[in-house]
Amino acid sequence: MRWWLLAVLALAGCGAETSAGMSVAVPTPTPTVQIDFDEAAAAAAKEGTPTLLQFTRGQAPPPVWLASVYTQAGKLTDLRIDAASGQITGRQDEGADDAAEAKAELAAAKVSMTQAVEKARQAVPGKPVVTAQLEQDDGRTFWEVELVGDDRVVGEVEVDAVTGAVTSKTATPGG
Repeated sequence: MRWWLLAVLALAGCGAETSAGMSVAVPTPTPTVQIDFDEAAAAAAKEGTPTLLQFTRGQAPPPVWLASVYTQAGKLTDLRIDAASGQITGRQDEGADDAAEAKAELAAAKVSMTQAVEKARQAVPGKPVVTAQLEQDDGRTFWEVELVGDDRVVGEVEVDAVTGAVTSKTATPGG
């Protein structure tokens, strides 16, 4: 996970588990959030191939979707997408190392973010998606998808990025 994302998550008080094992509460999308995961993913896809899309609610409105996309120019670009309007309100290019990592992950993946999210929705129905991220660990490439409902039960689903099979599914109350 990139340093800027950890900083935003820590400041925003939204859900994530850091590499140090620190966990913070996952926000439940509110009725004021007009742009859902699919619409934010479509906005991100206009800029490149998404490798990360995550909802976060900051301390001050508006809530945002954070995205990382691998562009046709071979760059990894981080985007802020306003969750009320769907407009891209910020962008930052990451370094060459991050871009190379994203390129390698995407080359290994045969399943798109959209396909992985659909598999996760089938595995944990009725909950909105708040995060989808392409990961590589122990030689595996997979999509980690988090869903959360009004009951604040977080469902985390891992979808194999090569086969599309659901390889792991967990649910935890309150994040």
